[in-house]
Amino acid sequence: MIGGAPVIAVTAGVVVTGAVVTAAAGWAYETFVPQATREKIDEGIRDTWNGAKDKIGDAWDAVF
Repeated sequence: MIGGAPVIAVTAGVVVTGAVVTAAAGWAYETFVPQATREKIDEGIRDTWNGAKDKIGDAWDAVF
C-alpha cells in the first residue's frame, strides 16, 4: 500500500478545493459578467459547436 491515510487526505483536499474553486468561478461569472455578454458568449459557443459538428459530419459522410 502506498501512503495510506495521508494520500487519502490529500486527495480529498484536492477534490474539495477543486469544487470550491469551480463554484467560486461560476459565482463570479454570473455576478460580474453582464447578461448580454454571457448571452453572446453562449451564442458563440453554440455556433462553434454546430460548425464543428457539421464539419465532422461532412468528413464522416465523405469517408463512409
